[in-house]
Amino acid sequence: MQIPDSFSELTQAAFYTAKKAGDFLKKGYSSDFQISPKAMKNDVVTDCDYAAEKLIVDMLSKQFPTHSFLCEEGGQSPHTEGSIRWIIDPLDGTVNFAHGIPLFCVSIAACLGEEILAGAIYAPMTEEMFFAEVNGGAYLNGQRLKVSSQESLFSAYVGTSLSFNLHKDPTQSIALFSRLAHFGFPIRALGSTALNLGYIAAGKLDAYWSQSGSVNSWDAAAGKLLVEEAGGKVSQCNGSIYSLEQESTILASNGKLHDELIQYLTS
Repeated sequence: MQIPDSFSELTQAAFYTAKKAGDFLKKGYSSDFQISPKAMKNDVVTDCDYAAEKLIVDMLSKQFPTHSFLCEEGGQSPHTEGSIRWIIDPLDGTVNFAHGIPLFCVSIAACLGEEILAGAIYAPMTEEMFFAEVNGGAYLNGQRLKVSSQESLFSAYVGTSLSFNLHKDPTQSIALFSRLAHFGFPIRALGSTALNLGYIAAGKLDAYWSQSGSVNSWDAAAGKLLVEEAGGKVSQCNGSIYSLEQESTILASNGKLHDELIQYLTS
């Protein structure tokens, strides 16, 4: 699995580092790994999360010693304004991974402030390598991606994430799920924000939302670039700008369904 030399050094680094970490997780998937609880009920972390994150940071630090990092498990390293920051989720879909469900991925993005310059998402069990470069397009295993042309919400194929944050709002995400489910279109909760965003870029899903308020930048940075480079749209669920600097809601779509979904999610 290779990336053309025409892509930037950042994109190539994201690609090959995601591949290396994904291969490590694939081996760990069938191993006797350790599972530990996180702060939110039913959320977990494994020793594979920590080991994959260290692998990623070590690889990128060696290639880019002046860059900084924001990682799900390890937090943030000192960051200088105006320099590149890598936003990393070493294992998005840890609950799936821990329960033997092969829907998980590595997500890596290189950012300059709020601008996402390059990103890669690798799902090792399905060998799906998504990558994107700003103004350079989005790709899956070398094939250029374009979002779906679906214009009818009633015929759409939509993903969502239900919240671990039940202590913050015990009914909102479930109520919204119920409201949209009554339209009768297929809704899928895959357990990985990054994969949902990659599948929108590939036209496999038409839209994705998470109203939980707990979507972090490491969940969405690489996927946001993929969706936008494939012709789609990303915002918060109320239509406001999605920011990498805070936990927020997220709505991603092929663009054609965006405004209609905002109405249903905010009414």
